[in-house]
Amino acid sequence: MMYFKNREKIKEYYIKEDYYKNRPVGISAMMRVGDEEEFIEASILSVIDFFDEILVVLNNPRDNTENIVRSIKNKKIKILKYPFKLFPNGPGHDNNYEDSITEIAYYYNWCLSKTKYSHVCKWDGDMVAINSFKNINKNIIF
Repeated sequence: MMYFKNREKIKEYYIKEDYYKNRPVGISAMMRVGDEEEFIEASILSVIDFFDEILVVLNNPRDNTENIVRSIKNKKIKILKYPFKLFPNGPGHDNNYEDSITEIAYYYNWCLSKTKYSHVCKWDGDMVAINSFKNINKNIIF
């Protein structure tokens, strides 16, 4: 099996090169979250019926985000941790290595590789869907 490897050689965070192949039809929510305690519960509950999977990737939250997510008991929710400090976007960003676990693009790709379904929506921890959102999934892929 082929992998995109990180320069730090942390195998748990390698990315399978063919992660996107042979996925079941459906929609995954990819949530990359930090300190989101104010809206995370409302965010997840507003889309729990829409998505087939909600992947919550915790990136070093310092507040109660993790406990709140864990308190939502639903088999659609999958929780992972990405415990690395990310190199910020903006000036100096070009000085980081693209294959580093601290690179935001590497982080996004790793998160994406951990989703399960054929279609993926990036969903933020402070986004709350309005009611009409729940009815559009049948127009997307089915």
